[in-house]
Amino acid sequence: MSKIKFGIAGVGTIGSMHLDNIVRCLDKAEVTAVADIRLNLVKELAEKYKIKRVYSDYKELAEDNSIDAVIIALPNYLHYDSIKAFIESEKHIFCEKPMAITLEQANEIVKIVRESGLKFQVGYQRRFDKAYVRAKKFIIEGKIGLPLLARSNTRDPEPPVGWEKYPQKSGGPFLTTCTHDFDSLRWLIGAEVRKVYAVGKFLVNEDLKNLGFYDNVMVLLEFENGVIAEVDASVNCSYGYDVRTEIFGTKGAIRIEIDKATGILEFGNNGVVHDYPKWFIDRFLDAYINEIREFVKAIISDKEPPVTVEDGRAAVEIAVAAQISASKKVPIRLPL
Repeated sequence: MSKIKFGIAGVGTIGSMHLDNIVRCLDKAEVTAVADIRLNLVKELAEKYKIKRVYSDYKELAEDNSIDAVIIALPNYLHYDSIKAFIESEKHIFCEKPMAITLEQANEIVKIVRESGLKFQVGYQRRFDKAYVRAKKFIIEGKIGLPLLARSNTRDPEPPVGWEKYPQKSGGPFLTTCTHDFDSLRWLIGAEVRKVYAVGKFLVNEDLKNLGFYDNVMVLLEFENGVIAEVDASVNCSYGYDVRTEIFGTKGAIRIEIDKATGILEFGNNGVVHDYPKWFIDRFLDAYINEIREFVKAIISDKEPPVTVEDGRAAVEIAVAAQISASKKVPIRLPL
């Protein structure tokens, strides 16, 4: 095939970003159909990007036999049902994280994906960020020696809104936010998590407390190879989007952090001031492009995508264990 024909299910912030990235940056792919219940938005994007077909329901998109693959950027609680619909219609799937909000759903997705033989990739874009890629290379080459300790944080500049603030729809902070940290640590360390201890707190946002959505969390992970890792997340980061990861070993350490959005430093009466990444797209735009590019390569070359359905399940399992641990205030052993 000359180009992979994509449909996009859900054209909110993430879906519309993927749409723009494919149009601007990928010569082996094109978007030929989009679906969203907000039909006015769909029509607006279709006119802007000259997309041929628009739908108000992902089920209609699943019935479109002219597309080869789909990007699922729907709300988290719709991932399971939409994955089943696109598998049944024999579409390759790129699904935004998390691929499910329960472990039972994740287990079923693994089963149907493997039975289908279709390509399936989960949207953990940090694996495609140049800093994370380089860190992985350093670890493989033994430059930090034997990994001993690790940490990762994701601190958002504002609390969730809409469906995301309802734990029963989003999965709560362990699934919406921390699965990025769980996946990147599992990938960097190269081992499975065997014990999880989590604490969730309602410290700032009264409305989130009323909904049962922790605004600040911390998770301790124990890996099968002995590495101990700490993950924390917050929705109260006043200075911007703060994502950092560190792996400490017997010969040294690697720290991944972007402390300036640009290379500008302002010198004045208030001292030296620099800007900071405001939101996740600012920090990971290139990684988002790279992950779709690699998914397209996997389809064309008939190879396993770099973030597999099993990887997606592993992140869900860790998040579910963290939910149980925070609720019961006890460590949880994996596998569940």
